[in-house]
Amino acid sequence: GGERAPSGVALVARDLSAQVRLDRQLVRSEKLAMVGSLAAGLAHEIGTPLNVISATAEFLLPDAGEEARAQLRGIVAETERISRLVRDLLTFARATSPGKTAVALPGAVARVLSLLRITLERRRVRVETRLPDDLPELHADPDGLHQILLNLVVNASQAVAEGGRVVVAARAVEEDGERSVQLEVHDDGPGVPPALRERVLDPFFTTRAEGTGLGLAVVARIVADHGGDLRVGTGPLGGASFTVQLPAEEVR
Repeated sequence: GGERAPSGVALVARDLSAQVRLDRQLVRSEKLAMVGSLAAGLAHEIGTPLNVISATAEFLLPDAGEEARAQLRGIVAETERISRLVRDLLTFARATSPGKTAVALPGAVARVLSLLRITLERRRVRVETRLPDDLPELHADPDGLHQILLNLVVNASQAVAEGGRVVVAARAVEEDGERSVQLEVHDDGPGVPPALRERVLDPFFTTRAEGTGLGLAVVARIVADHGGDLRVGTGPLGGASFTVQLPAEEVR
């Protein structure tokens, strides 16, 4: 057989890979600083007229003719889309120091799936959960964890074809005496090409016409706030896989 490469080569490769990831995180932080200075004012300036437009359209709906009703419903849907973009922008840009507490992951997953039940049923997307009974609690901000799960499941459900599969799995990990929980959301969609795996986490990058390009950036931001790790790859179903590692609650 061929000679084995010296172990130092693998070590240097890992160090370079870590440096590349740190550089990309720095670029994201710089974008974040620019967005942050505009977000709050923008949300207020856009939010108020949007509410007026949406409320007026809904008020006119009952008395409108069939053609006008379709147009008014379109106005309501589009204003909601802009509102969602503004909310994502605020979540992404808001500098936070998460209030962390012990959070049970299975309960958080159940709440998100309950919230998305109608959306998932409409497209016949099947979500399977693989969460061990002895999974340790996370040391996390409950709202932040909710945002992570919501964005990852929505992202996966939009990536698959009608009738597609999404899996939410987790396992306990212990490294150097520190416990964490590894959460993976994967699907049977087309996957993310290797060249785009870092870019999909950047703010405003999207491959969907209706996407805001902020959902996965929000996930990356919250994971970073928790001192966690987020990776993009290919999952066992052949589609995209998003793996989040978050610290577990310390055993007292």
